[in-house]
Amino acid sequence: MDIKNTLSAKELAKINIKGIKIAEPYGTLLGEPEKNAVIFIWGEKGAGKSTFSLGLANALAEHGRVEYIPAEEHFGKTLIDRVKRLKATHNNLNFTKWKSLTSLKETLLKNRSAFCVLDSISVIDAKDASTVELAQWCREQGIGFIMVAHATKDGKYKGNTSIAHECDIEIKVTKEGLAETEKNRYQLLNAIDVPFGTLPTAETLKTIPPLTQSQHEGVEDQLSNNETSTDEELIDFFQDEFGLTKQQAAHWISKRGSYLMNPTHSEPRDNPVELPFTITLKKINTLHKLRSWKRVNSLLGSKMPCYAKQHSGESERATLSIRYVPDYYNKRYIVELLIDGELKTQICTEGVKGGFAASWAQLVKKHGNLEVQILAQDHAKKVLGAREYRRQEKLQGSTPDCPPSGKAKVKKTPKRKPTPPKKKTVSKKPAAKNTKPASAPKRKTTPKPEVDLEAARKSQAKLDAFLEKVFS
Repeated sequence: MDIKNTLSAKELAKINIKGIKIAEPYGTLLGEPEKNAVIFIWGEKGAGKSTFSLGLANALAEHGRVEYIPAEEHFGKTLIDRVKRLKATHNNLNFTKWKSLTSLKETLLKNRSAFCVLDSISVIDAKDASTVELAQWCREQGIGFIMVAHATKDGKYKGNTSIAHECDIEIKVTKEGLAETEKNRYQLLNAIDVPFGTLPTAETLKTIPPLTQSQHEGVEDQLSNNETSTDEELIDFFQDEFGLTKQQAAHWISKRGSYLMNPTHSEPRDNPVELPFTITLKKINTLHKLRSWKRVNSLLGSKMPCYAKQHSGESERATLSIRYVPDYYNKRYIVELLIDGELKTQICTEGVKGGFAASWAQLVKKHGNLEVQILAQDHAKKVLGAREYRRQEKLQGSTPDCPPSGKAKVKKTPKRKPTPPKKKTVSKKPAAKNTKPASAPKRKTTPKPEVDLEAARKSQAKLDAFLEKVFS
C-alpha cells in the first residue's frame, strides 16, 4: 500500500485539517476555509469585485504573504485610491505587476507566498484551460488562489466552465452591493454587504443621528417591502414623509439590498430568538394563515431558506423552495415542493375551489412537519410574526425592536384631587341627638336598567314591518 496516495478510513479520520479564521465580515461569508482553497469571485462591471477582492486580500494577509496581481489596473490611480479608502496596508500585502504565467509562478515560489489574488483572469484567455491549471498548481503548492472574473451580458461568468467545479468557494458580487456565495464547501451559503464600497465607514456612522421609534418603523417597512421605487425616490420620500436628513436617508438606503437578511440598526440590541432555529411549515402556516404566493416567497426565501436578500421563490440552488404554476384559463393550479432543486411533491387543484390557497393547504397537510431552518435574525422576526416575536422579547426581558426615541419615560404619579372648600351651612332646625355628623354624600353608581323584552319585541316588529314595506 502506497501511504502517500492511499489511506484507510481510520487513518483519514485521524487527520485534522484546521481552517483559517478570516477577519469579519469575510469570515461570516467564507467560514473557515483551508489555506490552499481556491476562491472564484465574479460579477458585473462596476459591481465592486475589485473592492471586495482587495478587502479580502488584506484580511488574508493576517495568515501569510499575499501577492495581489492588479492585471487590469496595474499601479494606477484607481488602485491607489482603493488601497487608501480601504486602508489595505497590511505588512504582508504586496502588489506585483502581471508579466506571464511562468513569471507569476516563479514569484509565488520565490517569495514563499501564502495567497495569490489575480484580478482579473481576463489577462489569461479566460476560456483557456490555463486558469484551471493555475488553480490546481496553487493548490498543490499549498497556496490559496483567488481569481476574479467579469460577467457576460446574459448574467454568467466569463471563463472556462471548469472553473466552477475546480473552486471551493464561488462568490458573486451584485450591482446591489452584495457578495453572495453561490458555492461553498466549508459552510452554508450566505451573503454580506461589499465592505467599504460606497457604504459609509464606521467613523461616518457615528455622526449619523439615530432615528426615533416612529421613523424607524416607517423606514423599516419601506426597506422591507418597497421594490419599485428607486433609491433617489426613497431618499426624497424619507425626507418628506419621516423628516430624515439627507445623510440619514442615504445611510439607510445603503442597507436596502440586504435589509431583510442582516440589517444593522443604529442602536444595537439583543435578539430574543436564538439562531439558527427550526420551524415547521405547519407552524409557519398557523402563524400567518398564508393565502398569497408572494407571502410564501417572502417567508421561505429563494437561494437558501431565510437567507437570501430578496425572495423570488423557486431556485435550483434552494435547499427548500415552493413553485407555483397557475393556469388561469383552464382554472388549474399547481404547487410544487422542491428540496435541493429536486421535485418532491406536486399538488394540483382545479375549478372554483382551486387556487394557491387550496393547493398550499393540501401541501401543508401532507408536509406540515417539514422543518425550515431560520438563519438570520430579522428573518426570524418575519417568519415568527411580529406578535410572536414581541412575545418572546417580553419573556426574555429584551429591549424593544427599535432604536430608543431619545425621550426618557418618566413615571407619572397620579395627581391628588384638590379638596373642595367646605361650605358653611346654617341649620334652621337643631340636629337630632342620635344623628351622625353630616358627611360628603357618596356617589352612587346608577344601576343598569333592566331590558324590557316585551317593548323590544314590539319595536323589532315595527322595524320589520317598515323594512318589508320599503323593500316591497
